[in-house]
Amino acid sequence: MTFILNVFIQFGIHKDCTLLVFTAPLVGDYHSCMTLQVHEQWISEFIMTINAIYFSDKMIVLVIVAEALQNDSQQISSLPSSSSSLNAHTVDGSRNNFHSVKKMNIISRVQKIYADRQARLNALQIQSRQPDTVTEPSPSIPNQELTTIEGSRTSTGSTIVSREISRSRTNSDYEPYSIIRNTEPTRVIVSETSPETEFEPANKHHHFGILHYIVNNRFRKVMLVLFLNLLLFAIFFASIFLFFYLQNRNAKQSGTTISPNVREFCLPNEKSTLLFAYSNDLTADQVLKTWRNLSSNLSEKSYSTFALTRFDTAMYKNITWRTDFNGFNSSLSSNLPNETEAITDPKMGSNLFQVLNDFFNSKLEHCGATIFVLMKRLPSDTDISVLVSTLQTFHAQITIVISETPLGGLYQDSIYRLASETNGICLFAEDDRFQDTPAWLPSTWPLYLVYSFNAVVTKSGNVTLKNFDSPLFGDYHICMTLQDYGPLDSFRMVNLAWYNAKSSTSDSFGENVTSHARYGDTTYIRKGPYPLDAVPYHMTLGFEYSEDKSNILQIRIYSVKSVDVWFPYDYSAIDYWVAPAN
Repeated sequence: MTFILNVFIQFGIHKDCTLLVFTAPLVGDYHSCMTLQVHEQWISEFIMTINAIYFSDKMIVLVIVAEALQNDSQQISSLPSSSSSLNAHTVDGSRNNFHSVKKMNIISRVQKIYADRQARLNALQIQSRQPDTVTEPSPSIPNQELTTIEGSRTSTGSTIVSREISRSRTNSDYEPYSIIRNTEPTRVIVSETSPETEFEPANKHHHFGILHYIVNNRFRKVMLVLFLNLLLFAIFFASIFLFFYLQNRNAKQSGTTISPNVREFCLPNEKSTLLFAYSNDLTADQVLKTWRNLSSNLSEKSYSTFALTRFDTAMYKNITWRTDFNGFNSSLSSNLPNETEAITDPKMGSNLFQVLNDFFNSKLEHCGATIFVLMKRLPSDTDISVLVSTLQTFHAQITIVISETPLGGLYQDSIYRLASETNGICLFAEDDRFQDTPAWLPSTWPLYLVYSFNAVVTKSGNVTLKNFDSPLFGDYHICMTLQDYGPLDSFRMVNLAWYNAKSSTSDSFGENVTSHARYGDTTYIRKGPYPLDAVPYHMTLGFEYSEDKSNILQIRIYSVKSVDVWFPYDYSAIDYWVAPAN
């Protein structure tokens, strides 16, 4: 950087000049250059000293002490030759020596002034924060007038230093020439702007800008971390949900998956499939005689498909079906119970639930199907929710005959409840009475279910059942169970009555231990057919048992005439279910 300053010095004047303030861009070394005159007139004596006062890296003050000695009577229009210069110095030799000594005194005095000023400025730089006014004489220069230094603080924190520097008194006797001197004091004004330190308050706009940036930056990071945590939690819980959902779905699919060729809607008076399922723990004769009695009430017009399966075997075989009656008889004869395929462990549970699941997974017609099951071994599973839903979805009617001396599992109540919640029938009988059961079961003939109710009874009394709205005039078979477990041991009597004041067909029937002898220990009875009008009937049930244990009795009414509507399922006994004692 170049600092340009024009200084005019009048001939014959000894004067201190205060220049403009030089603001240095940085701390370091600088070179000063200047001209001595603006014309060709020769100056006999010229003495000048430039003092540079450094204030940190902020400000530089230049002080020029200049003395131009010129004989005002001597006017030279051009530069003197070397000979003339030499003569002039020879003539005035004594005067030049005198001025040389004086020059040295001036330089020494200026250096002392500079050193003194430098020390004072250093002190002012330290005390620049406190307003002060100092007036002191210079100790180094004799006969010096007082120099005034004033400091004041500006509103911006800067210190304005005002210096009043006086000229030293000189003895005019030493000056051979008449020289006009300006003895007015020169004032040096130092403007110091102290740098802000870390202890001073920062600029508010700058401070809040940084604060705003930091807060926003940290807020974004916090929100990002929060979002990632929420995302991880969502993925975690979604994975758990999908895991259990898929497991549950797979379990349900085992019972509800249907073939694309299977109808999802049908009517009770339409043909469907008959599934005859029997346990391998029974004898071949028991199964074959039961089927003969069942088939005597059937015709090819009753069902479109005949299917059979033998379960509770060491190696389970798939379901076999035929569309013709004779072909089905042939298949049954070749698939009767076989002791060589029997389960060796008498405590192993039945796989009936798997058989039913396989049936609904097959390509057979499911809607409106009739399922007739002969069981000797009880299941070890208690979860029937999937099967109940499947049977209700396809309006399949299930009829189960369970041996009173079962093998395997302990949960006969799960089988009974499966039939109760799907408008089916579940009865317990001796093994040698299995062959008689088809004649007692209109559900397999098939007849058409028009009423279903599960009555909870305890010890003795009377209970009001839900009304029976007879859909049409005709004959009806009334069937019911006497216990929800076997064998028949606590039953004493039941009396079922239906009544309508405007109908002459109101009636009732009773059953006790004596009248039930023809059924043996079977926990089931069938009465009818009874002619009924197409009117609602008020239903009541009287009962008596030898034990205080509650029983759930399945009460069903079947119409001989066909109907074209499915009647609702009954859930009244679900909350009262009591597992029977084994």
